[in-house]
Amino acid sequence: VDSVTDESLADAIVQTDNVAAGQQIAAYLNDQLDSDDRIAIISHIRESSTAKEREAGFRQGLGDRESQIVSTVYGNSDVEYSCQVTKALLQSHPEITCLVCLNEDSSVGASQAVTELGLAGQIKMVGFDNATEEIANLENGTFSALVVQKAFTMGYLGIDHAFRLVRGETVEYQTDSGSALITRDNMYTEENQELLFPFYD
Repeated sequence: VDSVTDESLADAIVQTDNVAAGQQIAAYLNDQLDSDDRIAIISHIRESSTAKEREAGFRQGLGDRESQIVSTVYGNSDVEYSCQVTKALLQSHPEITCLVCLNEDSSVGASQAVTELGLAGQIKMVGFDNATEEIANLENGTFSALVVQKAFTMGYLGIDHAFRLVRGETVEYQTDSGSALITRDNMYTEENQELLFPFYD
């Protein structure tokens, strides 16, 4: 569930289609960016499958705009380190106008960096996942959009597939649990509120 191993040990895999998630970000930004905009990717773990697939999907989705990517940096799935590397990146590349963050820690850390540098609202940001800080920063305009994984669906299907396999039934080997790109404009719909706050009663 969620991530794969280097060895082919699984009888079934339930996870977000990370390439498709990256492509969603590109499709959104292709309508938002000009040819003068410069993009940086704030990723998490260089060798992780999720980081590689999300970045690959994003680059594929950009098409000719891929040349507008200035750099990819890695926050090592640590909020404070993500903040530090984002600050250093923005100070060394003041031409950057867009940040694409590929997991929760990189998103929270990068948004802290942008806020501390006084650039909130000036740099277009897209984040990944739905931490409380990210949702607050979507509301206040620091983030333009968030890609939110359907974690409840992922967990439900993971248990369902395991139960069925134990009973000797056949299940799909690869199941996409889904994700959604949520913006400030559509974050208050009932469907998106359930994704942003899956355990709110």
